[in-house]
Amino acid sequence: MATTTTQKTQRQSFPTFPFEEIQEPGVYVTSHGELFRIPPEALAEGHSPLITWINESSNMVTFITADVWAPISKIRQIASNADLKVNF
Repeated sequence: MATTTTQKTQRQSFPTFPFEEIQEPGVYVTSHGELFRIPPEALAEGHSPLITWINESSNMVTFITADVWAPISKIRQIASNADLKVNF
């Protein structure tokens, strides 16, 4: 008698929102596949650098990881697994 087991594959959810709404440090990928690393210093009130991104088409970003200094290879893998465009 053969037995079968089913495994549920749970997909990780990656929040997507406008660039201007970034409030947490981390790595973000745009809909065009561009990478942004946002360190804690960039979000601290009164500190430089102030980050501005102007784009004619879409300013939506997807949060990939809180590890700001994650290796590019890891970020590419995560983004690819999330079916996001990779252009970095």
